[in-house]
Amino acid sequence: VKTCVGSEWCRFGTQDSSQLGRDLERALWRMYAPHKVKLAVSGCPRNCAESGIKDVGIIGVDSGWEIHIAGNGGIKTEVAQFFTKVKTAEEVLEISGAFLQLYREEGWYLERTTHYVARVGLEHVRQKVLEDAANRQACQSASNSFQVSASKFFQLLRLI
Repeated sequence: VKTCVGSEWCRFGTQDSSQLGRDLERALWRMYAPHKVKLAVSGCPRNCAESGIKDVGIIGVDSGWEIHIAGNGGIKTEVAQFFTKVKTAEEVLEISGAFLQLYREEGWYLERTTHYVARVGLEHVRQKVLEDAANRQACQSASNSFQVSASKFFQLLRLI
C-alpha cells in the first residue's frame, strides 16, 4: 500500500492516510488474487500517492474518503473509476475488502482489476458491493476468515 504522509506531516492533508495505509496493509497482508493488486492512500485531493491509477485508490477529502477502483499505471495507463464516498476509515476497510474479495471470486487468472471491471461492468460491482449489503457482508467475512487463517498459520510458524 502506497501512502503519502497525510495530515500527520503535511499542511494540505485532510485525513490520516498513513494510519489507513497501515490498516489496509494489515487487513490484506498475504492476500492471494488473480493478479497483482496495488493500493494507494492519499491524504488530500492533491493525490501524492497516485491513488488515481491504482487498483484501489483512496483519497482523503474534508468530509471523509473517496474510493476509486480499477486503475492501472504503466504502459497502458487507466485512470481509476470513482466508486463511492464514505465517512470513516472503517467503511473504507469494509468496502475495499468486499471489492477485493469479489475480484478474487470472479476475476480470471492474470486479469487485472481494470480488465475485470471492464468485463463485468462497474454497475455489477456497485450492485454487489455497495447496494447488496448481505453480499458485502459475505465478501467481508470471507476476507476476514482468510485473515484469521493466515494469522493462525503464521503464529504456528513462529512456534516451530
